[in-house]
Amino acid sequence: MIQRCLLVLALVLTTSIVAAQGSTIPSRPALDLDVVRVLPVLDGQRFKPFDSLARETVLAITGKERFQRSDPVFVYLHWFFEPDLARGLDCIKLPDAATAQDLGFSASEIRSGVVSYEVLADHDGFLTAVRAAISKSDSDRSLRDREALRLHGRWSLFAMVAGISKSHGSHAPAAGSASVGRGLLPFLAPEGELQEGVPYRWSSPSDVADDGRHAAALSALDRLGRSFVEEDAEAFAAAGRDLIAYSKESGYPSAFPGAAQMARETRYNTLNPFFIAAMLEGLAAFLALLSLLAPRLRWAAIVPLIAGLGIHVWGLVERSLLSDRAMIGNLFESLIFVGACAALFGLFFTLRYRSPWFLFGGALLSAIALTAALSFPDSMSPKITALRPVLVNNFWIHVHVPTIMASYAALGLAWVLAHVWLGHYLVHAHDTMASREVARFTYAVMPIGLILLLAGMVLGGVWADASWGRFWGWDPKETWSFITWIVFLVIVHGRWSGWLKDFGVAMGTMVGGWALLWTYYGVNFFQSGLHSYAGTGGPSRPPLWLWIFSAFEVSLCAAALWRHSKSTCAPTERGTAALKGAST
Repeated sequence: MIQRCLLVLALVLTTSIVAAQGSTIPSRPALDLDVVRVLPVLDGQRFKPFDSLARETVLAITGKERFQRSDPVFVYLHWFFEPDLARGLDCIKLPDAATAQDLGFSASEIRSGVVSYEVLADHDGFLTAVRAAISKSDSDRSLRDREALRLHGRWSLFAMVAGISKSHGSHAPAAGSASVGRGLLPFLAPEGELQEGVPYRWSSPSDVADDGRHAAALSALDRLGRSFVEEDAEAFAAAGRDLIAYSKESGYPSAFPGAAQMARETRYNTLNPFFIAAMLEGLAAFLALLSLLAPRLRWAAIVPLIAGLGIHVWGLVERSLLSDRAMIGNLFESLIFVGACAALFGLFFTLRYRSPWFLFGGALLSAIALTAALSFPDSMSPKITALRPVLVNNFWIHVHVPTIMASYAALGLAWVLAHVWLGHYLVHAHDTMASREVARFTYAVMPIGLILLLAGMVLGGVWADASWGRFWGWDPKETWSFITWIVFLVIVHGRWSGWLKDFGVAMGTMVGGWALLWTYYGVNFFQSGLHSYAGTGGPSRPPLWLWIFSAFEVSLCAAALWRHSKSTCAPTERGTAALKGAST
């Protein structure tokens, strides 16, 4: 009996160990991955280091840049050199829980959020959904269809990295063994220069003919793979250096930015400047709040804001130099630019008015913008991409977008201050010096945002006229920008004319803030237009954070309205009581 129990226990432990090994990235700390980080590749019409390719690919497949807290370069090499192990690794991100359940995934798979290549290869519900989605036109595809195709894209990308070829006539990669070290790694340059109108691409090992031209590079790649699997640090470093040397000998075109640029981008990736800036600016916002109790902390709060803004701006400049363009490519870049403008406005008005409220508002808004940009890589990819042709070599778009983003920062700062005023109003219903100060600051920043937003709309029209031959087309982004401008214009006019007091300005700013949020975020993902990403990879339904934030906003405004009604009714009731007392 004891022997039988021990046998069962041994089988359970063995099964658990095998399962754990199949779902965990191995660890080989002896290997110096820095050797291969700077290997140049050509991907997405852009020269970049292997470090960037690995980060972007791991993020695209797993939904995380550091899957299982592992270095993305190591994860990529594991998939590339050990495909027969990696194909059983749970690493391919599933859609949201409701869609995953609809596609037929199990409860345990939905809880983990990731599945393996092999699970998808044998999953009838997933494969059937993919075939059905492919047979439909884009306009006829449902949310389920789009999510199935996105999952198929992640699955196919993993197969490309691992060197798993597709079966003939099938939408599924083949079930046979993978080609070790022959997956996606476009580091082999062709002979000759770039020519206008002629497609130019670098080859992966599986794409080149066995003609001896790339024999040295492929030999170094094979040695790199063996040393990676065996965790031979010395051989790995030597093979990595040889690989870079041999790839260089294949002949880089004159358009190649150089090895120094590869090292520069790798350093930018490693430092992650926007994460550091978000932490410093969040600290500045916290210290600014504390300075209300201890005024001496005000200058202590300015220090992390200046430091965070400096790192923030450095990151913007580095990214602009690496991409060879302004920060106008995607939502991630616009958010980090909005954050920089918010911090700059906050610092400027803090020095101008000597008040912690602008310091708090600017630092908080900047930290929120950076945190949002870094927290939702699915809908706001940090990948540096080439601009669409309509955006290239156009002066007006490079003026229009930064102007619009600066206006969003100014109006967003007013929105933050309106929250502060309403919060103070709920605690102190009566008028105080602090509430008057916050109301004045909320109003003071609005004209700047209005002027910038109007200028941005006009510049956008000039760009549209130059690009498409029309100044205004009532695109959703244009329409909602105009609505937002009108809302804030009414607030400013109401304050100037005297029919809006502090409470009215704060409540109006809340309405304007929601119009601003829809203009910036809602239009992009939930409406169709020239500025929209609806159906192209962004959120297909309102995310959870938006529901939570909406509930908070409604509750805050409802509580403020209730308090305001009580405070306005109280004097009337007291006056009525006094009249009754006088009559008796």
